[in-house]
Amino acid sequence: MPLPVIESPKNPRIVAAAKLLDRKTRARTGLFLIEGWRLVRTALQAEAAIEELYITRETQQREGAGMMIASLLASNVPVFEAGEAAVKRLSETVTPQGIAAVARRVDARFEDLRLGPRPLILLADAVADPGNFGSLARIAAAAGAGAIIALPDCCDWTSPKVLRASAGNVFHVPIVRAPLEAALMFLRGHNLPLAATIGAGGDSIYETDLSKGLALVFGNEANGVSEEVLSHADLRLTIPMPGPVESLNVTAAAAIAVFEAVRQRRLKKRG
Repeated sequence: MPLPVIESPKNPRIVAAAKLLDRKTRARTGLFLIEGWRLVRTALQAEAAIEELYITRETQQREGAGMMIASLLASNVPVFEAGEAAVKRLSETVTPQGIAAVARRVDARFEDLRLGPRPLILLADAVADPGNFGSLARIAAAAGAGAIIALPDCCDWTSPKVLRASAGNVFHVPIVRAPLEAALMFLRGHNLPLAATIGAGGDSIYETDLSKGLALVFGNEANGVSEEVLSHADLRLTIPMPGPVESLNVTAAAAIAVFEAVRQRRLKKRG
């Protein structure tokens, strides 16, 4: 069965979808845009709540596109063949990949989390840069973290820049938006100590036992972990730096600290 065709970027469906590039529209509608072959495919594999798909005739020739379209149509999700100009309107990238989807935002909830025996949780404390938040999601997914808890003033994880920076991994790690009080209640209920990463003056991450259940918090790009969060920290951790550098950016610090925890867990498991 041929797909319905939308050529004009002024088509009402395209106009409505393009408005989702704006944060306020995403917040009001609960919808967001996923643009690009890899991101759309990853979202589908993770069973994201896709509500409609736009795909060019050329992109329909890609391997796996037919199965993708058939799967969505079988689930009564509208799929449209879109012209190049129409799809371009749904993209912020210089060279659109001929595919975009509208999805419904689904935030994880604490009660939905399924944590293992030694869970590793990441907390983002006012991480405002989309590239950094997306990288945190990528690090968390790579490390097999149980969840990311996004405290207030973090950027919107459904923004196109976060999706691209995460390489789609926002769909692979549960993201819970919560105030600090709720996050602390959850951590205490699961006996997870809160470890704050600070630039100097904390215990070395290499000399601290990170092999047990743990929540690592990473702070704002300019100000680090807030004083309010620090006041509740059970541990304060620092990455030793022999060189003349005062601090690392949040994603570098997160990658080092998270994978030090992963390394210690593997050693303990072997022992």
